[in-house]
Amino acid sequence: GLDPGYTQILINGEKVPGTNADRSFFLDRIPAELIKQVEIVRSSSARRTGDAVAGTLNIVLRDGYQLDGGYIRGGVLRFDDGELKPSLGAVFGGEVGPGRILLGANLQGRYNPKKKYSLRYDEPGADLNNREDQSDVRDGTDYAFNASYTIEGDSTDFELSGFYVRTDRTETERSFEYETATGSGGSIRNGTGGNLLVDNSNINGIKQDNFSVNGKLAQKWSLGETKLKVGFAKFIDNQWETENEIEFDRPAPRFTGDRFDTHIVDQEFSAGLEHEAPLGNGIDLVFGGFYQNKVRDTDIQEAERQRFNLPTGVHAGYNQFQQTPDTQAASFTGFAPLDGGLSKIKEERKDAFALIEGDTGPVKWEVGVRYETTNVSITDLTPAGLSA
Repeated sequence: GLDPGYTQILINGEKVPGTNADRSFFLDRIPAELIKQVEIVRSSSARRTGDAVAGTLNIVLRDGYQLDGGYIRGGVLRFDDGELKPSLGAVFGGEVGPGRILLGANLQGRYNPKKKYSLRYDEPGADLNNREDQSDVRDGTDYAFNASYTIEGDSTDFELSGFYVRTDRTETERSFEYETATGSGGSIRNGTGGNLLVDNSNINGIKQDNFSVNGKLAQKWSLGETKLKVGFAKFIDNQWETENEIEFDRPAPRFTGDRFDTHIVDQEFSAGLEHEAPLGNGIDLVFGGFYQNKVRDTDIQEAERQRFNLPTGVHAGYNQFQQTPDTQAASFTGFAPLDGGLSKIKEERKDAFALIEGDTGPVKWEVGVRYETTNVSITDLTPAGLSA
C-alpha cells in the first residue's frame, strides 16, 4: 500500500539507481531469460537498509553455474495496426579457466498504442463542454546485456558481474478537442462551419542507460565466513519533449509551443563488509557495515514559450488530418533552466548492523539492530538558486 519508493529493488542483492526521484526502478527492463529467480522479502531486517520499509524485491540473475551451453530465442509481436516488433534473446554459460562464465543479451521491441474518447461536462446534467479524441503511442526498444564470472572454491568464492540496460522510446500524443459530441468536419470553429477547438501535439524522445558492476568475495575460515561486496552503478536519462498547440476557439487562431530538455546522471559507489560466525545449535551471529556515496546531476531546461496568431491564409486552409501543430512551429530559442531544474545532489551514508538468527526446526527467527546515518547536500545551480 506504500509508494514504489518504499520498496527496495535489488539486482543480485545490490541496489541500482532508478529513473525517478523516489528511486523506483522499472522491472520490465530486465528480460525473463536472464533471471534465475525473483525473491520477495516482505519483512524488514537489520541486514537491509531502511529503504525497504514496504519490502524488498531481489532479482537474481543467472550465473555460469546455472547453464552449461546456450540457447537462442526469437519472435515477432504483431499489433492490430500492422506494427511489427522483434523479440530476441541469447544466453551462453560454460567453463572458463578455474571458474564459469555466463553471457546474456536481449532485444525487446515495445509498442503500446492507445485511443481515448472523452466527453466533458461542467457538472452532471449540464450541457456538453467539449469532446476530446486522443491517440497515445509508446514506441520503443529495450536492449539488455549481462555477464558474470564465478569461482567457487573450497574456502573462497569470487564473483564479478555486471548488467546493462538501454531504452530508446518515443511517446507520441495527438489530441483534438471539439465543441460537439460527434463529427469532425471542417477545420476551425468559426468561418468554415467546423467544430475543432484545439489541436495538440506532444512528442517525447527518451534515451536511458542503466548499468551496474559488482564484485563479491567470500572467505571461510576458523571463525566463520567473511564477505566483501563492492559495486558501482550509473543511470543516464536524456529526454526531449515538445508540445505544440493551436487554439481555434478564438477569432484569430493562436499557436503556442513548449520544449523541455531533461538530462539526469545518477551514479553511486557502494561497499559492504559482513561476518557470520556460528554460535552452535543452528544459531549464527552476523555483523557488518555498509558505505554508499551517491551523486545525482540534474539539468532540466525549457525553451521560451512561443505565442503568435496564425496568418489568415494558413488557418483558413488548415486540415487537422493532413497537418499538425508541429508544422507551424518555428525553432525553439532561449533555453533556460526551470526553477530548481539545474541542481546537484550528494548523498553519503554509513551503516552498521548486528543480528542473531536461528533455524530451530519449523521456526526461523532473527533479532537485530541497524544504525544508519546519511548526509545529504542539495545545491540549486539555477541563476536565482540557493545552496542548501
